[in-house]
Amino acid sequence: MKSEFYQKIYSSISRAIKEDLESYTSQRQLVTQNSRNFLKWDLINTNIKEILNSSNFEAEIVKMGSWRFLLILDKENNTLISLMNTKRYETICSNKVVNAPLYLRALVGLNQQLGVFSPLLFDFQDEDSQFSDLLHELCRPFYNKKYDLCGTNYKIITFTTNQFDEVIGLNLLTLDVNLDLLSKENLFDYLIPEYQNNIEQSSDIDIQQPKLKITKKAEQRIGEKSTLSLKNTEEISSKQA
Repeated sequence: MKSEFYQKIYSSISRAIKEDLESYTSQRQLVTQNSRNFLKWDLINTNIKEILNSSNFEAEIVKMGSWRFLLILDKENNTLISLMNTKRYETICSNKVVNAPLYLRALVGLNQQLGVFSPLLFDFQDEDSQFSDLLHELCRPFYNKKYDLCGTNYKIITFTTNQFDEVIGLNLLTLDVNLDLLSKENLFDYLIPEYQNNIEQSSDIDIQQPKLKITKKAEQRIGEKSTLSLKNTEEISSKQA
């Protein structure tokens, strides 16, 4: 079941950022692509939401300000999971106090029972009520469906892509309340690689036929044949005269 779930996540991301994105944008050529990264996330979330039809998982769209993202409940292992690009995760880790989004600080609160890697970075006593309310709001779609999240942990699936928009890294991270890394699992150990179809756009103008080139020797032979043919014609004409 674990391998099947991770394969679905991998397939959803791979298809979204390559085949689905190219298919979507090929409908019309845009002079700018400012929304490309946001569109990738919309396609990823849609793919996962559509493909997770197992009774062991529940995928819900939650809201933080104007940003909507996916939370996945692994009911068998009592775990909430979200997705994040590896570059974004590394940016957060570079300065957690400044860069850590509020929703992430609220969700890692579920891991308090796992302990901490280092002394507390954040002052949770002053912010406990704020994060508690936010966590309840984020989990509201699951509470509305009568899911008991007592004892639930929180994990992040991070993915890495190369310049060709291919997924080359997929990891499952467990963080403590300081956003320090407690464990990291390489999900490629459970996956079968997939290769997406590329949609290439071309027109009749773009398709150039190969041009045949004649060497100098060939040109000389053609000239010699033309001269010989003309000489033979003149001889035949003189004899007939």
